Amino acid sequence: MKWWKKAIGRIINANLSYSLLFFGCFILTGTEVCGCGSPILNDTLEQAQLVKPHPLFSRSDPLELVIYANFKIVRDDVGDQRSYHPARIVVLNGRDSIELASKIRTRGHFRRDKNNCDFPPLKIKFSSGDSNNSPFKDLKKVKLVAHCKDRSEKLQDCVFKEYLIYKAYNIIAEESFNVRLAKITYVDEDGKYGLITKYGFFIEDDDDVAARNGMTVMKVANIHQKHTDYFKMAKLSLFQYMIGNTDWSVPKLHNIVLLSEHVHSPPVVVPFDFDWSGLVNAPYAVPDQVLETADVKQRVYRGYFRPEEDMLTIVELFNEKKDELINLFAEFPFLSVKEKQKCIQYLGEFYEIINDKRKFKNEIVKAARRK
Repeated sequence: MKWWKKAIGRIINANLSYSLLFFGCFILTGTEVCGCGSPILNDTLEQAQLVKPHPLFSRSDPLELVIYANFKIVRDDVGDQRSYHPARIVVLNGRDSIELASKIRTRGHFRRDKNNCDFPPLKIKFSSGDSNNSPFKDLKKVKLVAHCKDRSEKLQDCVFKEYLIYKAYNIIAEESFNVRLAKITYVDEDGKYGLITKYGFFIEDDDDVAARNGMTVMKVANIHQKHTDYFKMAKLSLFQYMIGNTDWSVPKLHNIVLLSEHVHSPPVVVPFDFDWSGLVNAPYAVPDQVLETADVKQRVYRGYFRPEEDMLTIVELFNEKKDELINLFAEFPFLSVKEKQKCIQYLGEFYEIINDKRKFKNEIVKAARRK
């Protein structure tokens, strides 16, 4: 029996309670290179960090909030010249609560379009000093991924799966976005939408990801993959292949952020926005016309060519993290058994490919981009 089928069986039968590469002897952007060999890839959480994560992202339990606003006005303000609107946020903590004055506005691109989502992602801006006794202490603003549609449980599951993908990349790479799940009750003060309770998640700010890793954000387009950190770029590319995501581009800065330690170091690529991946399989996601894929779940390796021995070093890392990645999905309490089965099976298919010599060579090494 295949290992992922055994994992599915455990879910059903158990009550689960959650560097351009330089050759020589250098240490660059946290990557150790010994002679002309492969770098040590286990840039794990045990490594020293210059800046600790914000307390908002230091816990994994869902934050519970109530947001009061005129959501009719907020939802309708989705144009290019959109504004911030007054809001009150109440952070719930048992019998205690903290009320914060804030402003909110819609954000994003695809999910901001009312034809795609009736509830768009939000950006929350806090009043100066007002958040000091809350989980948002010292944060001036924060991004929130919302549920997209009020009456869709499938899209709520998509939020959960995208959240888990962020957590999965935390396992694979230190240069990654922290996230925090939140149970949010939205109270429309206009009265049209009434009261809606849904899950969403907060995303760490780009600059905070950079500071935490002793880097700065590079807002420079048209940088080729081959000019980024060699092995970390390959690691990211294999991760995107694992989750079935082709909706990203380094030169276009599409769904990625570039971080750099200093002007002479190759940037590290950090991904975000995974809702068009095959693992999420959102109802609104469509196959890539350029790649001529038949289905959003169809995997296509979008990384550039690396020799097989270099890619096998990356595969070794993914194999080391396999149980941790699978358990992340298997033990998540807010997905149904059926959704967990789908996720674990999809990940299982990835592991079968990278551990089958012929499939690995044909679907990744030979399929890699060369120009």
